[in-house]
Amino acid sequence: MPEVRNTTEITVTHGPSLRAPFSAVIGDFDLPVASGTRAAEFARCMESWLPADCLSRLHLPQQGDDLPQLALLLAQAFTETRGCMNLPATCGATETRGWIALGYYDALATQYALRFALAALQGVLTGKDSAALKSRANTTLNMQRRRQPNNTTRALMRMARARDIPLYPIAAESQIWQYGQGCKAWHLHTASTHADSTTGVMLQQNKAQSNELVRRLGLPGVEHGLAAQPQQALVLARQLSYPLVVKPLDSGQGYGVTVNIHNAEEVSAAFKKAMRYSRLRQVIIERWVAGDDFRLMVTGGRFQWAIRRSPPEVTGDGASTIAELIARKNAGIAQDLIDNGFGKPVTVDDEVRRTLAAHGWNPEHRLPAGQIARLRSNANVSTGGSFTDVSAATHPDNRAMAETIARAFRLDSVGIDFLTPDIARSWRDVKCAVIEVNATPMLFSDDHAECLLENKFPGGGNGRIPSALVLCDTPASCNRLSGTFAQSSSGTGIAACNSVRLNGLIRPFRNSTDTGAAVQALLLDPACEALIVICTMNDIRQHGLPLDRFDVCAWTEGANPDHALHELLKVSCGKTMQISAGSVADALQTVLLRAHE
Repeated sequence: MPEVRNTTEITVTHGPSLRAPFSAVIGDFDLPVASGTRAAEFARCMESWLPADCLSRLHLPQQGDDLPQLALLLAQAFTETRGCMNLPATCGATETRGWIALGYYDALATQYALRFALAALQGVLTGKDSAALKSRANTTLNMQRRRQPNNTTRALMRMARARDIPLYPIAAESQIWQYGQGCKAWHLHTASTHADSTTGVMLQQNKAQSNELVRRLGLPGVEHGLAAQPQQALVLARQLSYPLVVKPLDSGQGYGVTVNIHNAEEVSAAFKKAMRYSRLRQVIIERWVAGDDFRLMVTGGRFQWAIRRSPPEVTGDGASTIAELIARKNAGIAQDLIDNGFGKPVTVDDEVRRTLAAHGWNPEHRLPAGQIARLRSNANVSTGGSFTDVSAATHPDNRAMAETIARAFRLDSVGIDFLTPDIARSWRDVKCAVIEVNATPMLFSDDHAECLLENKFPGGGNGRIPSALVLCDTPASCNRLSGTFAQSSSGTGIAACNSVRLNGLIRPFRNSTDTGAAVQALLLDPACEALIVICTMNDIRQHGLPLDRFDVCAWTEGANPDHALHELLKVSCGKTMQISAGSVADALQTVLLRAHE
């Protein structure tokens, strides 16, 4: 059995470094003295430890002895527990040491994934107790599920990276991310923004209250009532008359919803189902409205797009059972659509069985050729539905209705669920209804994500503020130089040594080696309009750049970068130059003012 030493070092960089040309979590570890060919054994262990959705994104080689590559693949699979993120990664090895660099959104979650991957690698090579490693795998996966971005956020992040918009997490497990820097930044929680009002968010969380406001605006809502007990639901069902819709008062994504209900028995079953998803312990009973299901999206007060959502269905071939047709349908969904959250397999659950039973079918029924079987009544993509963009066909009155609702709810980003037989006809001319208002709407494609970002960063803007990096030879030089910026213009943030300064307020940072954390303290502040970072050459050599890129980098006499560092600075900074200590302040102020223009 090979000897494996457990000497692992994990570092986090906030920008490009001499180790990796991107912000990274970097792991350095000892390689076994002799490892043999272990790839197949490693793959078998992973198959016994990991859930299917994680394994589907894990393409482990069955042969070979590239241990850093094996660990990298496993760490990536863990960080992508919630879906593919397409972040950069690289690895390598010397004679005795291996290293892995992983791009990240949440640094701590990525650190946990990397630590487990290295522990698993060592466990396979040494025969370590697999039960303990499997338990640790589950703990690590749960952390990724809590902290890594969901599908809508990942779409926004993909488009943000394409536009060079920087990203910063706001708080652990909040799912709130900052796009852009300082005064140009936006907070987004999925597709909702910091411009959404608290009152609007409160209203949309309660379907009954949001429906009341829609109707008071003179717009088409639904007739409904609330029930906290099964008997109340039955009484309301008789008063409203069938068919009905039953759903939780405060849930989303189609969870707990039953539609097209025709009798008391179905009402009782639907009530029980809806109550499982209602935190407010109430269920809403609605009169069913015939029509197709549309999602109208408004951002920044303007209609953006319309999507028709269709319930999942299969078409018979005269030989296959419905269950077999569903399996075939699921297998045909492209993995990238599933990974990105734009497609989801259909699960044969009670709702599917109930929908089939209404036609006298069950999952083992063999459909005649050409016969269409609808599998659910609701059309949510999260439960297997599909979608089609119908923005161009949407009637102007329906667009204006969506914008009116967004204004009245005081919501900056809102998805409006609208039932109508024809989206090309005005809501005034057909029987239709707004059935829900959503302050955290799902996006249906990368194009939708780009549309939202363009609204927040018009003209292809990237949300960056002017930034400058100044390099000195010693910490003492940094302190002296930072004093020259004490009277910097309002809105210019200064990060130097172990403190940051903005508009006369100095904030100390105890960990003087983590300049990136000090820089982020300024980038997260909307009062920061420009950024100056002062640090030593040695800081950059050891910890990488404290930001992904700067507009300008200047170094004082005695702090000339060596070749490797100079190459890093040339790639990561728009302009590089040497400058005298006495003229740094004036020169940088000129550069920053020019960048403001």
